[in-house]
Amino acid sequence: MNEHRRFRLEGMACSACAVRVEKILSRAAGVSEGTVNFAMGTLDLTFDNSEISLDAIRQKLSKAGFRLGEERPDASALSARADEEASVLSRRLVWSAAFTVPLAILAMGESMGLPLPGPLSPTLHPTLNGALQALAAALVMAAHRDTYRGGLMKLFRRSPDMTTLVALGTLASFIFSLVSLLSRALSPAAPDSGPLALYFDSAAFILTLVTCGKYLEAGRRKKMTAALTGLAALLPADASVEKDGAEVRVPISGLAVGDVVVVRPGERVATDGAALPGLALVDESAMTGEGMPVEKGEGDPVRGGTLVVDGLLRFRAEKVGGDTAMASVIRMVEDAQAGKAPVARLADRVAGVFVPAVMGISAASAAIWLAAGHGVSEALNAMVSVLVIACPCALGLATPTAILVGTGRGAREGILFRSGEALETASKIDTVVFDKTGTLTTGQPRLTDLIPEKGMSEAQLLALAAGAECGSSHPLGRAILDAARERNITPEGFGSFSTVRGSGTVASGTAPEVQSASDSAVRVAVGNRRLMLAEGVAEAALAPWSEAAMKLSDEGKTPVYVASGGRPVGVCAVADTPASGSAEAVAKLKSHGIRTLLLTGDNARTAAAVADALGIEDVVSDVLPDGKAAEIERLRREGRRVAMVGDGINDAPALAAADVGIALADGMDIAVEAADVVLVRHDILGVPAAIALSRAALRTIRQNLFFAFVYNALAIPAAAGVLTVWGGPAMSPTLAALCMSLSSLSVVTNALWLARRKAFL
Repeated sequence: MNEHRRFRLEGMACSACAVRVEKILSRAAGVSEGTVNFAMGTLDLTFDNSEISLDAIRQKLSKAGFRLGEERPDASALSARADEEASVLSRRLVWSAAFTVPLAILAMGESMGLPLPGPLSPTLHPTLNGALQALAAALVMAAHRDTYRGGLMKLFRRSPDMTTLVALGTLASFIFSLVSLLSRALSPAAPDSGPLALYFDSAAFILTLVTCGKYLEAGRRKKMTAALTGLAALLPADASVEKDGAEVRVPISGLAVGDVVVVRPGERVATDGAALPGLALVDESAMTGEGMPVEKGEGDPVRGGTLVVDGLLRFRAEKVGGDTAMASVIRMVEDAQAGKAPVARLADRVAGVFVPAVMGISAASAAIWLAAGHGVSEALNAMVSVLVIACPCALGLATPTAILVGTGRGAREGILFRSGEALETASKIDTVVFDKTGTLTTGQPRLTDLIPEKGMSEAQLLALAAGAECGSSHPLGRAILDAARERNITPEGFGSFSTVRGSGTVASGTAPEVQSASDSAVRVAVGNRRLMLAEGVAEAALAPWSEAAMKLSDEGKTPVYVASGGRPVGVCAVADTPASGSAEAVAKLKSHGIRTLLLTGDNARTAAAVADALGIEDVVSDVLPDGKAAEIERLRREGRRVAMVGDGINDAPALAAADVGIALADGMDIAVEAADVVLVRHDILGVPAAIALSRAALRTIRQNLFFAFVYNALAIPAAAGVLTVWGGPAMSPTLAALCMSLSSLSVVTNALWLARRKAFL
C-alpha cells in the first residue's frame, strides 16, 4: 500500500545533496517518488510499505549522511528551524569576518600600500607575521568544523560534493602554509631571511564566503514559510457557537459539523458552512479576489477566512479542520512550493564529476612528480596548486555575483526578486497571467458615470446621491461620497437615513434642487432596481433608465439608480477602474511575443470589459483559488513558462504554482510571501521590466559560467605541471592563488557590467 509522507530532511549542504538524495531513493525498491525541496529543507516521499519500510529508507539515507527529521513539519516549525539556523550562521559569520579582516591585512597589507608595524611586517618578521596569520585562520576554521566533518565524511562515504572540495582546498592551503611556516621557524638558518609563501588568508576567505551564502539561504527559507504562516493566521483562534440557547467561545479546533456559528461585523469566519436566515455583508476578497462585499442570505455558502463587513452572520458549519477551503488553499501553497525544485545550477550538476576529478588530478599530479624523481616538496607543491586553483571560487561566484548585481538593479527599479532562482526563471517566461482586482485595476470602486434627467446637472445629481449616502458604509456609497469630495460638491442635507440591506439607502428631508414648489420635504432613494420598485417607482418610469443601466453593466460597471419623490432622476455608475500603466504593460509584453491572460474570480461581464479596455484577448472568469491554480497548471502542461501576477490571498495558490509568482507589495501579505518577485511601487510596468532584467541577468550568468569552466579547464592542467613537459615553469601555490583570484575577478567584473547594460523593455 502506497504511503505519501513529508519530512524535514537534515544534512544537506547544497542543491547537489538534494540531487543525491533523489538518486538514492530512485534506486530503492518500493519507493515510487522522492522529491527534495532544498530551499524548504523537506522531502516528499511516496513508497509502498509492503516492499520497503520507513526504517529501511532512514537507514539508506543515514549511510549517505542525511537524516529524516520531524514528519510533515508545519510552517511554524519550519520557520523556527530557519530562525535557529540563521542565528547560528549569523554568529559564525560575525566570528569569521572578525578574524578574516585582520588576517587579510597581515597577509596583503604591505602589498596594498598599508604600512604595518615592524614586528607584524611579513618582510621584516615573516615568522611572527605567519604565526599570527595561522592563529587567525585556525580560529576561523574552528568555527567551521562542521564543514570539515561533513565534507570529509562524505569523502569517506564516496559521495563528495562542493563542501568536500571546500574542506580539502582550505585544509590543503592551511596545511601547506603551516608546514612552510614551521620549516622556516625550525630552520637553523635565520628565521627572518625573506617573506614566506602562505595561503592562510585564502582558507579564511573561502570559509567566510561560504557562510555568507548559507546565511542568505536560511533567510530565504524563513521567507518561504512566512506565506504559510500568514495564511493560517487568517483563521481566528476561536469562534462563537450557539449551544443551549447561549453563545459560547470555542477553539477553532473544537468546531464540529452542524455547529451554529455566529460572526459579528469586523470578525473573520472560522470555518465553511451555509448561512442561516438573516442578511450580512461579507468581504470575500480573501477567497475570490472580488473587491465588492457579497450579501449572504439563507442557504448561501460561507467560507472560512472571509470577513463580515455588516450585519450579523449566522451559519451552520459544514466543513471543519483540514476539509475547509482555507485549509485547501494552505495545502496548495505548501505543495506547490515543495514541488518547485530550485533551478539546477550548472555547477551543481557537474559537482558529482568535478569534485572527484579535481581530487584525482591533484593526487595524480603528486604521484607523477614523485615518479619522475622529484622530491616531496615539488610533489606537494603540485598537489596543493591543483586544489588551490580548483577551489570553487570562480565557479561559486559565477552565478551569485550576477544574481547579486541583477537583484540590486531590480531593487533600484522597485523590483524585488525573492531568490536567484526567480531571477533566473523569469527570463524564460512566455505567458503572463494577471489577476484583475487590485492588480490591473485600482482595487477600489470609483464613480465613473453620471447620467441626470433633463434639466438637472451632473453636479446636482451627485450632490443628491452623495447626500443620501452620507450615512452609508457600503463601498458603492463611499465611492459616490469620495467623488463628491474630489469635485468639491457639497452633499444635500437630509434629516434621516435608512439602509435597505442588499438594495441601497433611503434618505428624507429638504433637497431644494429636486423638490417641487409645493413640497416641504423629499424622499430620495439610491440603489438597485429592487429598491426603486420598493420605493414606488413605476415600471414605466424606470424603463427608460434600464437601457442606460444595462449599457453600463455591459461595460463592467455597477449601475446605481437615483430616485426622488417616487420618480427616477438619474443613474450613476461605479466600477473598479484600470490602474495606471496597465494597458502599457500589456502592450509591452505582447510586443515581445509574451502571451497575456486575465484570470479572475469576478463575473464574466466585468472581466471581459476590463480585458477589452487593456487589450487582453484571453479571459478566464468566475474562478476560485483552486480554479486559478488549476488554470496555471493547465498552461504549464501545455509547455508554457508561466508568470502569475496578483495581490490577493485568493491568488496565493496560483502564485505558488506558477513558474514565477509576481505580487504587488501593497497587496495582501500572503500574496507577497507566496510570490517570487515583488513589485514595491505598485507599478504594473514592473512586470515587463522584471522579465527583461532577468533575461539580461541570465546572459551574464551563462557568460560567467563559461569563464569559470574555461578557467578550470586551462588552469588545473597548468597547476598539475603540464607546462613543464614543453619546458615551461611549474606553477607554485602562490601563482595558483593569484590565478584563482583573477578568475574570480573576471566573473565579478562581468557581473558588474549588468548594472549598466540596457535591460528593460
